[in-house]
Amino acid sequence: MDNTSEHPGMMGVDVSGLLRRAGLRPTRQRTALATLLFGNGDRHVTAEILHEEAGWSAPEPAPALEPSFPHAAVELLQGHAGRSVALVGHEPHLSELASLLVSGAEHALRLELKKGATVLIAFDARPATGTGILRWVATPKILRGLDSST
Repeated sequence: MDNTSEHPGMMGVDVSGLLRRAGLRPTRQRTALATLLFGNGDRHVTAEILHEEAGWSAPEPAPALEPSFPHAAVELLQGHAGRSVALVGHEPHLSELASLLVSGAEHALRLELKKGATVLIAFDARPATGTGILRWVATPKILRGLDSST
């Protein structure tokens, strides 16, 4: 399988090689994410970009994701059980939500999510507080390391 990017901004870049050099197995999801992140240069990814360029579902405003309602965000995720969901937001609210999902408490897991960081939390069953599995955290520095032009 050829994992050379076809994206105009990364023509000929060996995305699989970039991922391997960063110590990551080049899965289809990681290859697509690396291309999305660096296809037009190093950039901040928004929900709109995920929709427009990665073909994800259109972003939906979710009042449950407001900072003062972390448990409501868990309920929102339960409505999407079995599907991949991207939550885009700001700190400290995203790291608090990640902590709630993984540990069951908003401040039990200390994550420092800088602007542009990406977190993968998986669930074996229906999402609930304390049942998430933190698979990985990719900091902006790691993500920039995937781009051979920096």
